[in-house]
Amino acid sequence: MKTAGIIISSKRINDWDKFVNIISEEGVFPYIIQRGLHYSSPFTSVFTTFTNVEFLWDYAKNSDFRVIYDYKGFKHNELPKGLGSIECELLFELLRKYIFLQNIPFLKNEYKIFHIVFNKILSGSSNIKGLYYSFLLSVLQENGLFPQIDSCAICGNGLARPKYFSIENGGVVCSRCLTHNIGYDKISGNFIKSLKYACQHHITILEKNDWHYDILKNFDIIKRYYYYHYKEFK
Repeated sequence: MKTAGIIISSKRINDWDKFVNIISEEGVFPYIIQRGLHYSSPFTSVFTTFTNVEFLWDYAKNSDFRVIYDYKGFKHNELPKGLGSIECELLFELLRKYIFLQNIPFLKNEYKIFHIVFNKILSGSSNIKGLYYSFLLSVLQENGLFPQIDSCAICGNGLARPKYFSIENGGVVCSRCLTHNIGYDKISGNFIKSLKYACQHHITILEKNDWHYDILKNFDIIKRYYYYHYKEFK
């Protein structure tokens, strides 16, 4: 069988063989490369982390293990030099999220989200914080974890201009429910506008990351929301 994907991690099995995790439109799956560590093997220099590769594979005899036996083409990718802390953090979260999805069929846009964000990191995107913000919103929407933004997450009453956001309760809350001794953050109207836009365009926002400064002031809220609810989801 023929597959094209990106190697996102590798692990030594023994002195000769190794596993590689490869992400493709199908999902994230581990593959065995026999003699992949031997100095004379052509696989040694090809199957390295972050390489785009088109390869041929089949199941091992009487096993579900996938074994790579040939490749048709490859392109090595190198991370930009001098990555800052936020770039490294986004890359780590991107890889961690998709390695977690190993052997699980992707949702419709999972691979598209990974591919866009990964390539923007490689290209040295100048607005990495905006990209990170878009990535978090995209993943939340794709996985059905997007915050409630049109009505109070506690009492359900509609809110024309929400001013408070509760991470634990999953969205905006009204002033009356603040008396319930909940944790909350004050938010701006532009923040809500960005959430509404992202809810409707959660893939295209990955291409447009020039969020206004007033919106990115709330980046930490979405980041905390993501880690809180995505952890619960898993």
